[in-house]
Amino acid sequence: MRIMKLLEVKSKQYKDIPQSCIFVMNNGRYIVHKIKEMVNLMVNKQVINSITQTISITSHTKV
Repeated sequence: MRIMKLLEVKSKQYKDIPQSCIFVMNNGRYIVHKIKEMVNLMVNKQVINSITQTISITSHTKV
């Protein structure tokens, strides 16, 4: 994974190995969290659009 390679390169700025590891773990976790948030938002948008379309179609056919 390219992002993890970039994090590892940036982590080399820390001379202290534990700090370097914490940097990678913390930022990796943040990235995963943000990706999950984006996926949830996309799925929620699709669900809302689907429900809206269903309601729209239903309201037009029942007239």
